[in-house]
Amino acid sequence: MRRLKVLIVDDNELFRKVLAKFMKRQPNFQVIGQARDAHEAIALNQSLHPDLVLMDISMPGMSGVEAARLIKEHHPDTKIVFVTIHESETYQTLTEVLEVDGFVCKSYLKRDLPRVLQQLKST
Repeated sequence: MRRLKVLIVDDNELFRKVLAKFMKRQPNFQVIGQARDAHEAIALNQSLHPDLVLMDISMPGMSGVEAARLIKEHHPDTKIVFVTIHESETYQTLTEVLEVDGFVCKSYLKRDLPRVLQQLKST
């Protein structure tokens, strides 16, 4: 099976490192880049062409929500999963409105992200 290329987007450097380490242990996924904000995420998405973007919602400047909208507008096949501290159903509803591919709360990352990744591999 082909390894899916992953871009990690979060303004917290420590969390990006933790998530990258977590993703290295997931079969069939390869972290190809990391971005510290939405603008960098959009630029890296253009140059690296990831299959999957794991993105925080709340970042300084442009939000992950706006970045996801722009990425999906130009690259509709790119899968996007919000990885955020927000547990509110309002944020989860954004996944449907923006047609992003998943939502994982950072508090439940180890429990929920593998399930979401498994679902993405089968689509």
